[in-house]
Amino acid sequence: MTDPRIEAALKAAWQHTTQHENGQTFEQWKDVSSYAAEEFRRAIVAAVAAADAVDPLRQGVSIPELPTNVPIQARQEND
Repeated sequence: MTDPRIEAALKAAWQHTTQHENGQTFEQWKDVSSYAAEEFRRAIVAAVAAADAVDPLRQGVSIPELPTNVPIQARQEND
């Protein structure tokens, strides 16, 4: 299960995208451009982790969705 803070951050960030303004959901966007959607999601996970790093109550808490040793897949032609 994804950390609810990540889901909330993803939803909040998505609401500030051009795709959202054009009526597209994140789920729809994942179908159109899975590579870009994964990059967007990883950026949100990294942002939550960075915010946790400066919060003394959350320091040392890990976010399992933030793999540090897994490269992002190469972009596909149709993404």
